[in-house]
Amino acid sequence: MEMVCREGREVLVNALRSEGVEFVFGLPGGQSVDILYDALDESKKPVPILVRHEQSAPFMAYAYSRLRRNPGVCHGTVGPGVHNMVAGIAEAWSASIPIVAVCPQVSSEYEWKGALQEFPQIQIMAPFTKWAVRISDPDRIAWTIRRAFQIACSGRPGPVFIEIPPEVGKGKTEVIEYVRSFRPLRTRPDRKDISDACELILKAERPVIVAGGGVYLSGAFVELRTFAESLSLPVLTTASGKGSIPEDHPLSAGLIGMYRTKVSRNVWNEADLVIGIGTRFEQLESGNWLWFPEKAKLISVNIDASEIGLNWIPDVALVGDAKLALQDLIECLAAKAKKKKDEAMPRIEKLRALKEEYESEMLSASSSESLPIKPLKIMKELRALLEKDAIVCHENGSIDVWSYSHLPIFEGGMSVMPGGQTCMGFGVAAAIGAKLSMPKHQVVCITGDGAFQMMAKELPTAAQYKASATWCIMDNFSLGWVKFSQKYFHKEHYVAVDFEVQPDFKRLAEASKCHGERVERPGEVGEALVRAFKANKEGVPAVIDFIVDGSDLPPGFLEFYGIV
Repeated sequence: MEMVCREGREVLVNALRSEGVEFVFGLPGGQSVDILYDALDESKKPVPILVRHEQSAPFMAYAYSRLRRNPGVCHGTVGPGVHNMVAGIAEAWSASIPIVAVCPQVSSEYEWKGALQEFPQIQIMAPFTKWAVRISDPDRIAWTIRRAFQIACSGRPGPVFIEIPPEVGKGKTEVIEYVRSFRPLRTRPDRKDISDACELILKAERPVIVAGGGVYLSGAFVELRTFAESLSLPVLTTASGKGSIPEDHPLSAGLIGMYRTKVSRNVWNEADLVIGIGTRFEQLESGNWLWFPEKAKLISVNIDASEIGLNWIPDVALVGDAKLALQDLIECLAAKAKKKKDEAMPRIEKLRALKEEYESEMLSASSSESLPIKPLKIMKELRALLEKDAIVCHENGSIDVWSYSHLPIFEGGMSVMPGGQTCMGFGVAAAIGAKLSMPKHQVVCITGDGAFQMMAKELPTAAQYKASATWCIMDNFSLGWVKFSQKYFHKEHYVAVDFEVQPDFKRLAEASKCHGERVERPGEVGEALVRAFKANKEGVPAVIDFIVDGSDLPPGFLEFYGIV
């Protein structure tokens, strides 16, 4: 039988397709054609999405991965293209998001001879990827792609970087049937540790769950809800765990750390046992590691043993997948769950009353008609208009303290946020990846004017691919977080923080074939959102420039910095 051969790039595209890849987010250069793009076809999957800057590509792949639970794929050309992707790859690393970057390198015959754009890409990417590898032979392409996807998704997920010289992409290799990677490979906690954890839970009088990003990564939404309901345990979340339980659920108590409210602060402070699931309690979540409830015990659940005890030493550690750990806890506690649940009812009634009181206070505050517009007013109008399964893309900046705390998520995983790097501009690009990933869902990004300007170049990308999201700009004509710092910690010495020249975002949107509006009065907020969402339904992206009061900041943010 005659051997069938194909070019390496054809084998690469077939492997990506077999792994379920739908899009390649990127900006091709000369060598890109040789290793990948010549084998792509815009009428078949994976579809190439042409971004306007390589930094956007991993942000879009990140959003795709988070929402579709399959690694997103991104691409940048050799040298500067790869450099521009560093921030996005590092963001995925910090958030444990599996993405696969496939990029070219200069031809092997020119290596180390000063070839145009040659750069040590593997060495640059190695510190913040799970695997950074070069494919030097067409015969290794299929094996490497399968291995890359398995590594990206197994254990603690994360990004993988692959570089391919052009001669490998053009080289011939024997065609064999591609075998899709095995993923994810889950691990269970030790049974003795489960037993010890259950003993602590049964002894505690005021236990509370803190659901982190590990709950999302494991897809443990049903298990988390079942566990909480079986014992009537209040559920707090970190920013990356937001939406792990529907935020209108009676046991949902809000976010911890900088994004806490009056409700979540009360639940957190009175706890005598914290059950942390898929969180390492990083700086913003823990109030600079100072806010652990007094005399409380800690159960820590994490798939990565090296993260356990990173900041707070647990009394019991459960090393394993969040979904499996919760299943084991539910089984272990089943016989005694009803008694524990009955004992908790007065506490849950107190939580209900506290939430009602807080909602009443927020309703009053969000009805303000003062100028400039209060951010809470915009959150109120968004809450009224967003669909139950809407996807909210969060940004970094002083505006995120409003979207995290005051835009509830009702379905698991419908929240996209940056990781520990919190790159500004993340949300602007991520919204495009989110809409392409979930085209039937409403997608909104809450961003600031500083962050928006960093990624506004991607509006034409959104229009070109009909990624009809809405970007709500909280425009305070400054870098809000930096200005806050200068006000309170540098005696109001404002330097290089105010935008004295600001683009007309409405006209910028319109020039990019998007719907654009500028809103200066509170009474105009709701109508502007209605028009934007109508445009979205017609396949048109929308930008609303809200002129807001930048001095208005919520209590959790001020408490974090010791202002109140």
